[in-house]
Amino acid sequence: MEQLKLRRTPTSSPIAGCLPFRLLSREGVLAYRKALFNPRVIDQCAVSPNPGTLVLRGAGKVSKFVHDFWTHEETMKIIADIVELPLSIIMQGVIAHTNIQAKGLDLEEMKASLRPEPSLAKVELTEEEKNYEPLDENSIIPWQ
Repeated sequence: MEQLKLRRTPTSSPIAGCLPFRLLSREGVLAYRKALFNPRVIDQCAVSPNPGTLVLRGAGKVSKFVHDFWTHEETMKIIADIVELPLSIIMQGVIAHTNIQAKGLDLEEMKASLRPEPSLAKVELTEEEKNYEPLDENSIIPWQ
């Protein structure tokens, strides 16, 4: 945070983020998803904190492709250039930690719904979802 010239507070994390950026081509995304959604990776890494949310933990330990992608010097250079800071991996266990919105109420249903080819189906939002404002005064983010 200090390197990015952001003010830290007693509750802030030392980890920063950035806006989304393009890293892979469509073919690259499909190859990555194929490796990430490999049955061995899913069986060993998938957990579900609640319905509709599947989390892959430790996928970089299970998939050589996933590990090599995130640790490749070109990937590291692209990300370092975006954040304008040198990068190094200090927590090997969280390489490729991935949160996935999945169909299903339990882990097995969600695992079965995963496909390397992303769905292009339009999802209709409820009125509540359309009107949701994450930055209002009732936000779970403690804005100061």
